[in-house]
Formats: sequence, C-alpha cells, structure tokens
Amino acid sequence: MEDRGDSAVRPAFSPSPWMVGGLILGAYWTIKGYHSLDGDQAHRLPLLLHQLDPRVFDADPFVRSFDAFNPHRGSLWLLGGASRLVGLSAALTILFILTFAASIRGIGRLTRAAWPEHGSRAGLVAVGLFLIAKAGNIGTNHLFESMLLDRLMGLALAWLAAAAVVEDPRRGWRFSVFALGLAAVVHPSLGLQLALIFAGTWLVWALAGGGTSVPWRLAISAAAATGLAIAPGLALNLAPFGSLREGLSPEKFWLLTVELQSPQHMLPHLWRMPQWLAAGAYLALAILAFSPKGRRWPERPDEGGAWGFLPCRCTRIPLIHPCGAPSPPRGEGSSDRPTPRLACVLS
Repeated sequence: MEDRGDSAVRPAFSPSPWMVGGLILGAYWTIKGYHSLDGDQAHRLPLLLHQLDPRVFDADPFVRSFDAFNPHRGSLWLLGGASRLVGLSAALTILFILTFAASIRGIGRLTRAAWPEHGSRAGLVAVGLFLIAKAGNIGTNHLFESMLLDRLMGLALAWLAAAAVVEDPRRGWRFSVFALGLAAVVHPSLGLQLALIFAGTWLVWALAGGGTSVPWRLAISAAAATGLAIAPGLALNLAPFGSLREGLSPEKFWLLTVELQSPQHMLPHLWRMPQWLAAGAYLALAILAFSPKGRRWPERPDEGGAWGFLPCRCTRIPLIHPCGAPSPPRGEGSSDRPTPRLACVLS
C-alpha cells in the first residue's frame, strides 16, 4: 500500500477579497438595513429630479433657490448620469455598493499599513468598528450610514487616498491627489477639508526629518498638487461665487446653521447618548496621546515613525501621534530611511 504520510498538505481555503467584501456587505445590510429615497436624500433628490426634467418641481421655491448657487452640483451630475443609464433607484444602489467597497477597502489597507504585523485581522477589526460606530466625531456626523450620501462618497475616496500615502508615500501621493480631486467634485466642503488635512500631514512628515521617509521636495510637491487638484471641484460647485462674495450677516448665519439646518449638530443638549460617548472617547484619546504610557516612540533608528493630524471638530485639537512599526531588515527591499506607518486623517 502506498504511504501517503508525506504527501503534500492541501493549502487552507483563502477567500477572495470580493467574497469577504460581499459577506461584510450582506451582514451590514442584514443588521443595519438599506435606506433609499428618504432621510437626507429627501432633501437633495428633488434637485436631481429637476435637473433630469426641468418641468419637475419647476415652481418649488426650495428647488429653485439652488439655481444660482448649488454646492451639490458635482454629486448631482454623477447621480444624474448614472440614473439616465439604469434608473434612479438602481443608480443609488450601485453607487452605494461602490462607496461601501471603497470605504472598507481603504480602511483595511490603512490599518494593515499601520500594523503590518497583524495582517488582515487588524483590517477586519477596523472595518467592523468603522461600520458599527455611532458617531465619527464630536457631534452627530457618522463615519458611515446605510444610504448613499455625497459625504460618504467623498470619505470613501479619502480612505483610499490615506491608505495609498501611508503604504508608500513616494508612489501613493499621485493617487491621493487624484482621489482628493474627485472628492472635491462630489463634496466641495469635504474635499477642501481633506486637502487641508493631507497638506498639513505632508508638511508634518517633512518636519519630522529622520522619523519618516518624506523629504521636503516630496512634501511640498504633494501639498501643492493637492491644492491644485481640488480647484476644479470647488470651481464647479461654487461658481459663480456671488453668494460667497455677498456673505451672510451673523444673525442670519446663526439662524440657518444652528437653529434651522443643523440643530442636532450644533446644539449639544440635543445630542443622543452615542454622540456624548463619542465626544468623551475623543477627549480620552487626546489625553492618552499625550500620556507617556499612551505613546510608543520608535525604539531603534531603523524603526519607522509615523506622524499625522487628528483634528477634532469643535475642539480643533491637533494631535501629533508617533506610532512606529518595525522596518524590514536592510537589503530586503527596504529603503535607507524608515517609512511613515500611520496617518490619522479623521475629521
């Protein structure tokens, strides 16, 4: 009888990223559900329907108020183009799936770049925490929601951009510039904020000197390219700039932003418990970041330092947090200088 004791062991089954992503999406829809044509979409879809057919909502004062100034122009063009091809509901669903895939892909890559020693396990944990988070900052702004929003599309591009520059700053900066330019087209306000955060992070990396592998020439080039990349998106959405030049009186600004449009964001006494817990968690992380026990400084000259900004909304506390990870041995594909392992670009 043939001895099969030394036969090759069949390799363990390894699911493809598409299969894992599909399972995560299915679990998310099962637990959280999927919303369409309601919530925040109800405020913006009338603008889209009027764009597709000017006869629809032709006399609606809310819709017509966006004729001169419409900061959602880029996202509405994207939705309008997709809707003409497959219909509105299908376009919303397809773009949601693409946004979901880009978000978890970016989060997973960013986490693995920060903690490569933990492999895909760290990425799965980060994706799970990302999807169940009730509040992404101090306030009521969620990191992800079970509906398609222009803000979520912009953030998905930001996660991919962050992962690219943290994995390899010298190669990833070009993709980050492209992604942030698209984010500014989809959501100009978010695109501008992201560009400022990324540009600031590039400069901090350069200031770190030997702690990162980012020279001044690369940092300045990437920061300048990022600023140029968002200019078309800002021009597309904010033109003809008449409303911006005229401005608002302080009283009208307070009425529109605090009392009418965003009381749940601007008035803390209306926050729910998850929002208060998120606010407390951010303050606790800020304290730990400056605590000697909460920091892990590079222990060797060849250990990669990592620098990034954590701008907390409302408090606006900039945190510079080093988070080292061992570099590969010299001569095994590593450069002469360590690479940054983590860039915190949450806003």
